[in-house]
Amino acid sequence: MRPPTQPNRAEWYWLRVSRPRFWLYLLGPSLVGVVAATDTWQVWLNPVVWFWLLFFTWPANVFLYGVNDLFDQDTDAHNTKKHTYETRFATRRSRQMQRLLAVIALAGLGAGFGLLPLNSWLILGAWFVLSWTYSAPPLRWKSRPFLDAYSNGLYILPAVLVFVWLSGSWPPAWAILAGWCWSVGMHTFSAIPDIAADQAGGVHTTATVLGRGRALLWVAGHWLVAIGLASTGLQWWAGLGVLYPAVALYLWFRPKESVFSWYVWFPYINAVLGMALFWWVYAQ
Repeated sequence: MRPPTQPNRAEWYWLRVSRPRFWLYLLGPSLVGVVAATDTWQVWLNPVVWFWLLFFTWPANVFLYGVNDLFDQDTDAHNTKKHTYETRFATRRSRQMQRLLAVIALAGLGAGFGLLPLNSWLILGAWFVLSWTYSAPPLRWKSRPFLDAYSNGLYILPAVLVFVWLSGSWPPAWAILAGWCWSVGMHTFSAIPDIAADQAGGVHTTATVLGRGRALLWVAGHWLVAIGLASTGLQWWAGLGVLYPAVALYLWFRPKESVFSWYVWFPYINAVLGMALFWWVYAQ
């Protein structure tokens, strides 16, 4: 399968940097967090709710992926995905990117300090810290095998943030752990197509250490654990998640098949199943 190409017009650059096809990876958990925290439709009349939902579209994604692009310029030079499926970072825009990241961080944390209780504000702070340290030295979790995957639990923090804010309590432990395990699996799955580029750039990841086959088993294992944990609260609905480990195991049995050809479908798969989860939780 050939991934769609990106428009080259300069005025779209800052939108493309935010990876719009991945916006739901932060916005989706936020929406689920809202409906899980309250059973009243009046919550949708709260402008602060909409402020945070909008924050987890373009601003949060520019910060998350902008930091990644800023510190991955060496490895991205070897990654063909950056020339087609994603956007190659323009080095000449490094100064602009640094200023934009600073503005988003200061604005987001400042707004959070004024609009959120302390516990939710600390969760927002943790999201910013993980988003920065994943790519930026000296910690640079991206280049620390296994820690790179586990640090990507940052994708469920938006759900935790809004749930704690709206309900005044923490989500069930099974929900946090299930979401974290799903994020670990998704991260490693997305890193498998980058193995050659990361090796060429001297970046050591879970995928480069394990190799394609064992990495797929690692992915399938974490997704199966996520399904088991989710079944605690979601009952039969959690069974829909079997599609994820099924894809990983299918690719493990077919070592010559491209992982990337399946990876490009995951934004759509995640959107459909995420929407189903949203309405299931909303109906409870």
